[in-house]
Amino acid sequence: NLKHPEQHGIVVGTFPYDKQLGWTIREFGPLPIPKKGQIVMMNRTNCLLYRQLIGWEQKKKLRVKDGQIVLGDSVITQYRFKKNYYFVSGDNMANSQDSRYWGMLPEEYIVGKASRIWYSEDKFTEKPRWDRIMQKIK
Repeated sequence: NLKHPEQHGIVVGTFPYDKQLGWTIREFGPLPIPKKGQIVMMNRTNCLLYRQLIGWEQKKKLRVKDGQIVLGDSVITQYRFKKNYYFVSGDNMANSQDSRYWGMLPEEYIVGKASRIWYSEDKFTEKPRWDRIMQKIK
């Protein structure tokens, strides 16, 4: 458990990289994960949280302009998601390049399911942990 991750070279700024929200890897969220058909009201915070996803779904830029939320050339007050999304978490809480850094993952980008441990290394000795390699993930 790292009390000050920045002292260890760990990036502490996180998705959606907004100073007003002030999220870090230790103080992250809340981040509601949208599902297909879900409607969200559009405000500054939701624009920040969902601009990647909505831009990807609509092939248009989502932004705040003069205090309003604009999708392409149209002002919007709410948005209904067309896809399911997931928060992807790494196994190293202090320093995993996961959804805390790059946002949510569209369901269609998930192409498989992990079933076995491919490789495992002791973090202190940097030697393989042979008893874990190729074991089933429970």
